[in-house]
Amino acid sequence: SVSQQCDKGACLVFFVLLFRLQIAKSHIILTDITVLNKLHGSQVYTSNDQLGGIKVMAKSGMCHLVVPDEFTAIQQMVNWLSFVPLKRGARLPLLRQPVPTSICAGGVDPIDRPVEYIPSRERTNDDPRWMFTGVLSEFRKRVANAS
Repeated sequence: SVSQQCDKGACLVFFVLLFRLQIAKSHIILTDITVLNKLHGSQVYTSNDQLGGIKVMAKSGMCHLVVPDEFTAIQQMVNWLSFVPLKRGARLPLLRQPVPTSICAGGVDPIDRPVEYIPSRERTNDDPRWMFTGVLSEFRKRVANAS
């Protein structure tokens, strides 16, 4: 396991700090509404979901993924752990085959492809996600002509 091959589980602890997922219909909180309401001296909170429910945690970025149940949470954690090297200092487990991308990107996206998209202040309708996913030049021309 990852924790056995890292210094005293430091890799696993770091992983837990980086990636948080939350199960739907649950909340992540450090204290209860009764304690906070008592501290405020009035009924400020009516539900623990106001403090750490998915509407708060997912929208604020504190939770990286909301999953429907514990089984899906474990599957996602195993998937995330597959990107962690087996040993400290080892190479990252990169795929050797091209990685499939979304249909709009046109097929496969090799890891070592040159980045062709350069953002511009003049093109105010550019989508910042194009830096990561790539964008076909024809699509970019259509967007520029539409504005």
